[in-house]
Amino acid sequence: MTRLVDSSAVRRWGGAVLVAALLLGGGVFAKTGQPGDAAQAAPDGVAAPAVPAAPVDPADARARPPKRLLPGLPEPPNVPSPDALKRAVSAWKAHVAGGAADIDAGRWAAAEKHLRAALVLDPSDPPRLARLAMALDGLGARHRATITLRQAASLAFSRPDRAQRWAEIARNAEARGLTTEAIDAWRRVQSLSTEPDPEIDARLEELLKSEPVSLMSPRSLCPSLLDAWGCAPSTRPGEGDMRCACTVERHLRTSAALDGGLRVIDDYGLAGLDDRVLLAAALLRVRGAGTALLDAHHLAVETGSGGWQLVGRVVEGWQPGAAYTARDGALVEMAFRDLGDAERHGPSLVVRTVNRYADANFERQHVVRARIETLIVCHAQAGAQCVGLSTALRFQTRPFPGADADAEDARWAVDARLLADGTAVMTGREGAQAERAQAMIGSHRLGELQRLPQAIVTPLR
Repeated sequence: MTRLVDSSAVRRWGGAVLVAALLLGGGVFAKTGQPGDAAQAAPDGVAAPAVPAAPVDPADARARPPKRLLPGLPEPPNVPSPDALKRAVSAWKAHVAGGAADIDAGRWAAAEKHLRAALVLDPSDPPRLARLAMALDGLGARHRATITLRQAASLAFSRPDRAQRWAEIARNAEARGLTTEAIDAWRRVQSLSTEPDPEIDARLEELLKSEPVSLMSPRSLCPSLLDAWGCAPSTRPGEGDMRCACTVERHLRTSAALDGGLRVIDDYGLAGLDDRVLLAAALLRVRGAGTALLDAHHLAVETGSGGWQLVGRVVEGWQPGAAYTARDGALVEMAFRDLGDAERHGPSLVVRTVNRYADANFERQHVVRARIETLIVCHAQAGAQCVGLSTALRFQTRPFPGADADAEDARWAVDARLLADGTAVMTGREGAQAERAQAMIGSHRLGELQRLPQAIVTPLR
């Protein structure tokens, strides 16, 4: 299994950006670190920002991560002392309350300051990111508001919350006349919905009538990926919160792509290109340094309809400057396989990934740690689509040191074998099988995978 995120860099930054002290009256964490570590952790060609030194509470320095309770889960990047966490949570609550009051009163500039201070303490906080977007919109910074909403959607843990955020982004994009951005957002809402939504289908049909033709290169998707995280190209560092680079990590083509695509004859005897057939796949890597370390991989596919389409982020890599917050991932498999009738549908794209999370929740005062294995199959049977399935989950919540919170563990895994005839065979592997995992067990045709309870479906144009 190839590691796509440098675990040593994560450990260096996890130790470097400790919660060291609360600035008097400011209520934000001071960061500590060694310049050498910052330079090594930054992506190639991108200089990491200088991190000023600050005094470290001896209690924080002596703190050790809690004993690992489930194998395969990431350790928290650093564990500050209970007293430091109490002060941090108290300051966070004050900034959250201040930001809410300022938004209600229409004091957008004051609300932005409060919410940014709260996000320094707890960076992976979708509700506060969404409120910051409201404040930015009130200040007239609509582009920055959209970027912040995208971050809130990307970091939301539950499927309904992600769908709600993307629907807000889609409506905002439509109001601003950004057709391509609106189509992308509505497709994400569609992929997160458990049932078909005729209203979303109608919106997409209408928007697609005026969608510009995509460039025939996966690199054409880089600008939207950089924009989604508030990134600026390293050559123009003043345009975003982070300085980023976007590269094509992999570019796979099918034999149909090399032959110009599979031809079909319509009812009138006219030959054309089968627009459901997968022609190529690409893995795009976005790396950056600034307010966070970013190293994420996105899957894109090309079909006979022409142009490239993003399926979504498949490998996580994110390390902001605060305690307990880190994401990393690995690509296990990415290949075209002949599943089912290859002559009729062409090969299917099979992608397997592993992602790990360690995230603090200041509101509930607990740490969420998870390890998720995902299978993605893109195919042309029953319509061109990509189906993503979580096949294994190890999930753990633990209270902050000294906090009063419920502990919770969940562990289940399903093995998925893809047979040459286009059948997915799923069997229980380990752990207590949750109801949604048990519903996956059995044999399923590729065209039926989208009906499974874990399925996230991305229709392909």
